[in-house]
Amino acid sequence: VNEETPASAPGAAPTPTPPATPTAAPTPPAPITFPTPMPDTVEIVLDHPVEAHGATVATVSMRRPRVADQLAAEKAPGGDGAREVALFANLCQVAPDTVRALALSDYLEMQRVFRDFLSRRRRTSAGPARS
Repeated sequence: VNEETPASAPGAAPTPTPPATPTAAPTPPAPITFPTPMPDTVEIVLDHPVEAHGATVATVSMRRPRVADQLAAEKAPGGDGAREVALFANLCQVAPDTVRALALSDYLEMQRVFRDFLSRRRRTSAGPARS
């Protein structure tokens, strides 16, 4: 005896099929973004201006370092700190005495700007640090 159940009984209403869901258009991929390069010069606003050669220095502009700047700094006399002071003085076009006169917090900002030049992301010195 074959006991197959018919798909639908004779005379019964056909089973409705669910409506097709509309297919959304594919979302385009997000555009590739690249880090914004740092400008060639960054102005550093000093929290503690210094006196240098009869003038008050409230800001310094550090330019993008080049390999030649690093090589020149390596030839400066003294230890690593003295060579870094020479490098920063060269990049900011100020006398090394001016860099040495900076408050340590301003010098640390100068180091941060220098490091940012070496990195691929963009940051700038917008002004005095806020606590």
